[in-house]
Amino acid sequence: MKYFETIYFIVDSETQASLYNPWKSSFERRGYIVEIINTENLAYRILQSMRIERLLQLYRWSRRDVLNSKIQSLLVKCFRPVRSIILRRINFMINVEVSDKNSLAFVFKGLDVKPSTLKTLKNQGVQLVTLNGDSYFNMQSSNQFIIDSAKFYDLVITWSDALDNELKSKLGLSNTKLLPFSCEEILDPVKPSWLNLDLSRSLVF
Repeated sequence: MKYFETIYFIVDSETQASLYNPWKSSFERRGYIVEIINTENLAYRILQSMRIERLLQLYRWSRRDVLNSKIQSLLVKCFRPVRSIILRRINFMINVEVSDKNSLAFVFKGLDVKPSTLKTLKNQGVQLVTLNGDSYFNMQSSNQFIIDSAKFYDLVITWSDALDNELKSKLGLSNTKLLPFSCEEILDPVKPSWLNLDLSRSLVF
């Protein structure tokens, strides 16, 4: 493995801890320094500086391109000017923090990371890796930043053949690597009488 001065984990929120913590522990066991840049925490600090931290939930809604209700969509539309300020500041902070060409930036999903930020880091020689635990194309958990950014990564880690093929066919990516989540087949699943599902091809995680 190439030696990096620092490995930066860029995460959307603490809710992703179960996804990134095993990676963090693995890197640290090998002697690497891992710094975490939590963009939701950055957003909260920015909202605090503007004395409107109560709008954090609006910020969370604004990160996704498709919302569950018309009311949410209307509120997010009104919130766009604030969202724009938050994004500019977050991406400025990322550019300042991750500036060493001997660094690796590992982005977990990347709801707040602009493609232009990744392009700048790449031009500086920073190695870029991403892992998205959801589908890139489910816009209730994704956004256009994530889709437009995919081409800038040196490595896009995927967790299913279907998603890997979709990224290649829809986005023309050649930088993907399939790494399925750890699982095993249930040979003889136990199904409660009330569960009306076929478990014959289920997985245990």
